[in-house]
Amino acid sequence: MNPLLQSVIAALQSGAQKEAIAQIDRVVEFFLKNKNDKIFGSWGTDIIRLMVAYHWAKNTLIVSEKDGEIDGVFMWYRCNANDGWEFVDEWKPDRPDGDAVFLAFLHCNNNDSLRRGVLNFIEMVPDVFSLKLFAFRVKNKKPTLVTYSPKLFQKLLTIKEHNGFI
Repeated sequence: MNPLLQSVIAALQSGAQKEAIAQIDRVVEFFLKNKNDKIFGSWGTDIIRLMVAYHWAKNTLIVSEKDGEIDGVFMWYRCNANDGWEFVDEWKPDRPDGDAVFLAFLHCNNNDSLRRGVLNFIEMVPDVFSLKLFAFRVKNKKPTLVTYSPKLFQKLLTIKEHNGFI
């Protein structure tokens, strides 16, 4: 089993890190409030909570806030381009030297939140421009591979540099 996942499970079960758990629960509430059954399917609150805590622990979670309220969440996995949905489903550890990023679980309430999340992502994963980018979208009740170009990230980075965005 994934050692980081085991640590996260133990931390959640102990309940000792009350402030961290409260923050995790805020993100879970955001997801539940904006729940999309195509993304979460039949996942219960405990699985969503574990997923959020796991991403927090592995530093692949961006939470965007405005006026003290969460308005966007972005999570991803560092993996290889040939990794499939089983990478998520089987809770496999990220691959630090992976050649791709699986863009997952993105939900933003507005365009500003989306831009802030993407720009923070670029800061956290500066080699994003040299990686393959993909996601899975549910079509006909099955995860379907979608590939992306880093051009979107380049455009947002230009906006930040030239217009003082964020």
